[in-house]
Amino acid sequence: MNTYSPLDVEVRTHLIELAETIGARPTGSPAGRRAEAYVAGVLERRGWTVERQPFSCLDWAPGPVRVRADGRDWAAVPSPWDRRATSVAPGSRPTGSRRSRPPTWPATS
Repeated sequence: MNTYSPLDVEVRTHLIELAETIGARPTGSPAGRRAEAYVAGVLERRGWTVERQPFSCLDWAPGPVRVRADGRDWAAVPSPWDRRATSVAPGSRPTGSRRSRPPTWPATS
């Protein structure tokens, strides 16, 4: 017989709420805002003071990307977490290193 501690049950409840009920939380999405409100509410009910600090970040959507250079198409995989890449959003400065670039491969047809 499995016996679960109250902490086990509570953690499982939060994981189910965030991962299954709210689900995927892309940047800036309504689901992301619901997750933020859920976590803030849990912390506040526990007596914590919650302070939200807005910040800017790149938004992205998964999907195919092509880069055309020197008359050839090159496949590209965008990743805002890849510190080797240089990315620029409107009104921002470049990030990452210009010395080390991720490899590129010719696009497949």
